Amino acid sequence: MLPQFHVTKPSRCSINKSVLICTVILLLLGGCAATQPYGNFIQNPSPAFSQYSKVMADDVADQIGRLYPAATTQFNLRHNANDLFGQVLIDKLRSDGFAVLENTTPANSFLAAIHSPEDIGNTNSTPISEENIQYPGLALGYIIDQSG
Repeated sequence: MLPQFHVTKPSRCSINKSVLICTVILLLLGGCAATQPYGNFIQNPSPAFSQYSKVMADDVADQIGRLYPAATTQFNLRHNANDLFGQVLIDKLRSDGFAVLENTTPANSFLAAIHSPEDIGNTNSTPISEENIQYPGLALGYIIDQSG
């Protein structure tokens, strides 16, 4: 006599649970891949902080100079450098011979489009979105925050 195997059909409820679990996992992983904020997050800095910012920027630029060759390396800044540290860092990198492409993202990038001079006369062409443009260079970003 041969053994009989009982095959049970998966219930509809278990299929819905697995779809729900997969959806939750994908949403959580998507949140991890979101763009992180960059820049200076110190609120109400002390008057001495401007001097510390200059020293830190000089140290960072010196370390970058030891790791990457000048005159052949381009850095693409990932965010606007509207703090003292970022401005000093960009100036120091440029004076050391590095090419630095500053972030020029408009306030409303949803409506932004880039047109070449040939496109100005041709109104039937489709604009190129800024996200599709590939810049040669290394991405550069920084976070300055205080602990405690």
